[in-house]
Amino acid sequence: MTAALAQIPWSTLVASGIVLLLLGAVSLVVRAIVKGDLVPRSVLEREERRADKWEAACNKSEERLDAFEGRLNSLAEAAELHTQLLSSLIERARR
Repeated sequence: MTAALAQIPWSTLVASGIVLLLLGAVSLVVRAIVKGDLVPRSVLEREERRADKWEAACNKSEERLDAFEGRLNSLAEAAELHTQLLSSLIERARR
């Protein structure tokens, strides 16, 4: 094997090494494209804007839910007070 390599000129060995490196690099790039690791910057920016819109909508919905919960709590408290008032009026009417 060593004798066979000794007969091949060094420029051929270097050229074949460069070709192998280029093929490896091309295969890695193709693999990254197929897996979706390499996407254009515009696609990434569009997805970031979309995610930001969803996050803003989620935050706004949470604020609305908090406000709605506060209103429901106050209504429940008012209903409880009305119930107590009616109970006391009924008790007073029975006496």
